[in-house]
Amino acid sequence: MATENDVMLSYQWDSKQEIIELEKALQKKGLKVWRDDECLSSNDKPLTLQLENAIKSSAKILCFITQKYLDSPNCRLEIYFAFTIGKPMIICLGDRISIKDVTGGIASIIAPLVRVNCYKNPKDWYLKNFDSIYSALSKDASTAKNASSSSDARINSSLITSSLNDAMLTINFFVGRDAELEKIKEKFRTVQFFLIHGRSGSGKTTLARHLIEEVRNDMTFWWISSSDININVRFQSLADKLSKTKADCIETMVEYIRVGLGEKSFMFVLDNFDVHSEVQKNILRILINSNLPSNLKFLITAKNHNEIREMYTKNFDQLELSLLGKDECLSLLRREVSNLSDPQLEKIVDKVEHLPIKIKMLAAKIKKLKLFSFQALLDEIEKDSIIYYTALKTEHPLKYKALMYLSYLDGQSISIELIRSILINEDNNEICEVIEDLEDFAVLKENEVHEYKIHESIQKEIQSTLKNDEEKKNVVDDLISILNNLYDNEQLEKVHKLESSSLWTQIFNIFKYESSNRPIKATLYMKAATLYEKGINYEKSLEYKKKALEMHQKLLPENHPDIADSLNNIGVSYYNLGKHQESLEYDIKALEMRQKLLPENHPEIARSLNNIGISYDNLGKYQESLEYYKKALEMRQKLLPENHPDIARSLNNIGVSYDNLGKHQESLEYKKKALEMRQKLLPENHPDIARSLNSIGISYGNLGKHQESFENYKKALIIKQKLLPENHPDIARSLNNLRQSYDNLADHQKLQACYLM
Repeated sequence: MATENDVMLSYQWDSKQEIIELEKALQKKGLKVWRDDECLSSNDKPLTLQLENAIKSSAKILCFITQKYLDSPNCRLEIYFAFTIGKPMIICLGDRISIKDVTGGIASIIAPLVRVNCYKNPKDWYLKNFDSIYSALSKDASTAKNASSSSDARINSSLITSSLNDAMLTINFFVGRDAELEKIKEKFRTVQFFLIHGRSGSGKTTLARHLIEEVRNDMTFWWISSSDININVRFQSLADKLSKTKADCIETMVEYIRVGLGEKSFMFVLDNFDVHSEVQKNILRILINSNLPSNLKFLITAKNHNEIREMYTKNFDQLELSLLGKDECLSLLRREVSNLSDPQLEKIVDKVEHLPIKIKMLAAKIKKLKLFSFQALLDEIEKDSIIYYTALKTEHPLKYKALMYLSYLDGQSISIELIRSILINEDNNEICEVIEDLEDFAVLKENEVHEYKIHESIQKEIQSTLKNDEEKKNVVDDLISILNNLYDNEQLEKVHKLESSSLWTQIFNIFKYESSNRPIKATLYMKAATLYEKGINYEKSLEYKKKALEMHQKLLPENHPDIADSLNNIGVSYYNLGKHQESLEYDIKALEMRQKLLPENHPEIARSLNNIGISYDNLGKYQESLEYYKKALEMRQKLLPENHPDIARSLNNIGVSYDNLGKHQESLEYKKKALEMRQKLLPENHPDIARSLNSIGISYGNLGKHQESFENYKKALIIKQKLLPENHPDIARSLNNLRQSYDNLADHQKLQACYLM
């Protein structure tokens, strides 16, 4: 179908008045615009068909996306249809919407498209953002490819949504690296691993992103940054998508990825690799050494090439980024600055270091300052960065405070929530003004998920303006308090994945600078430990729990509840690691201290007794285990209501111990009491009820009562099938129990028949 309209406007009706103003402005530029209530006819054609025809007959679709737009089925259908037929789309964001929070297939559709952020000017965005919108419409807009056309595209869509973060940002500030870009593209035809290295600010990340922009239609990419602190969860997610089976170790996970990708062209982009964690590096070493097929490529950026060179021994090449040449700097400035002559620009370029980040900041400074004379501008530029930042202390103290605090954060992912907490006593308008000012000077940059980035080289310059260690300590101490307050324990319990908030990357980052011993630091260590535990990284969790204990022991009296809690927490980590002797030792220390500090009967003492019982159980010392389980039960029955989950848990634990001791009748009695209590306390279909039924099935089997065993296993399986995915290991175990019980029942009946003959 021929395109009758230059652009179709897709929007939700709450935005109608602003869209009408945008339509008028576009029409003044000579564009033919389609808007629904002006162009829909009242004939018998269904509304959906008319909208489909409008999309087909328009050269481009401009989607003004708000939260209400995303909630509207009709609006979503417009995007889906445009995507299906490969129609170019431009996205205007009317609300501060994060791509990672957009549900369904919409996220994977809009992630790689050209976007204009309009939410900073909520009342008159159609005026203040018009130039950007018109510019995006005038260029060749990104065309969303049909995701159903190939398996490659399906994987690409899911990975863009979950993994690429801000790798797909449109980058306009790129001059002078064309030769390097072509060299990398050429080298990747023959090599599997390519390293871009160079000093901070030389443009390594920008060059990597431009490579993606150049070849992204031919390959699927996964951008892995140093702020992805729980990389094993990210790799596990990728492995699960490709294999549909849970990997039980890193090696299996890597194998699933290798086999699952098959012959698809795929590139891992490892940005700032030399500051990646040891966990990340270990997983990547395994991946690299796993006999990878040639269709899997690795692009790495780093300041130092030595460590990477040791990992990649074959099929490897590298490129060191040097300073830009003078002509390249001039070319870059000419594009950004229009009010200065070439001789003036040459004088300016001679005053600064020829690093891309420096030239970018210089261009921003020229546009922002708008000084009346060229000499005044030259004088301002001659001030080095240190003088500039120092001057802010007196001229713009609020801006300097923001910069000072930002310089000690992880510069890759700074949330607006964190910036607001730093400038807590300021009103919202002042905070927005500070952020916009820093963006104008190219100090801050907003990323794909509406968080902010500050370059490492800028951070170091700001840090150097602090006069003494005391000044630095005050900043770091204040940041620790801010981070601790942002996530209290209740919020911590809601965190299921490490990557759920960039604030957690800040908690780990601040430990680099903090050297003092304070109670709040121990609290932060424990939050870090809990976070690692939720990410199933028990070694790291143990490391931070030990740091918390060490801090408590330095700051608190010899016997203190917080020290007892720390000892108990370390015991839990050793249990998670399968180191039961060490777990027992810490459990006993925690119990001894709690018995000194607390009343004779106390819930925490009962918990310690139960934990010791678990450790003895895991060590095969079943008589000792039984004794501690009984002590815990006795105390809980004194402290808690008659029917309580902890009492049910103790009853079940005692039943298991009796089973282990071969006393199956006593075991059955306790397990039945636990089941009866759980059935009173819990919903009909609950995992604990399924566990009790399964445990009772074991006891009946041990007693040779295979019919009763079979019935309880069957009840447990029915509950699990309602609660768990079809391929869950617990369902497989229940099916196996059921099969064994059935076989035992059949054999028993055959044996009985023999005796009756």
